[in-house]
Amino acid sequence: MNNDNHLSSEERAFIMLEQQRGASLRKIASQIGRSPSTLSREINRNKTDTSSYRATRAGKAYRIRQRQTLPTLALTSNQGL
Repeated sequence: MNNDNHLSSEERAFIMLEQQRGASLRKIASQIGRSPSTLSREINRNKTDTSSYRATRAGKAYRIRQRQTLPTLALTSNQGL
């Protein structure tokens, strides 16, 4: 699978399915070529007290966090025009 810095939608779905089957984090991590700590952070960041890890919710939360970290651009003054 993909080995970029960020998890893909397919990797999130794979994590969710394998976790539902009872696979260990280490086994899942080795199957997708990721560090177990990466998966641990992803799962802990995106689970709630009432439910387990869900790929679609994790992807949506990722996109929201990504938008929130984008730098704001300073407006330039067009006084000379």
